[in-house]
Amino acid sequence: MSAYKNVLRTAEMMKELNCYKVDGYDDRILVQKKMFLACRCGIGNDFEFIWGLRGVYSAELNLVAHTILK
Repeated sequence: MSAYKNVLRTAEMMKELNCYKVDGYDDRILVQKKMFLACRCGIGNDFEFIWGLRGVYSAELNLVAHTILK
């Protein structure tokens, strides 16, 4: 999938999951967890997640989310 289509699909998924901001730490954690569950259910993009102190984390998703929401 091209990078542009990946960003568009992620934007659509974030809208469906009510992820509208990444300003605060709690907002970023919530976006990461919601998108992780969507990916695990097979309806999200194929982001690579690792386990961090506060749960799952994807550096690629973090970059895409900030691109979309900033």
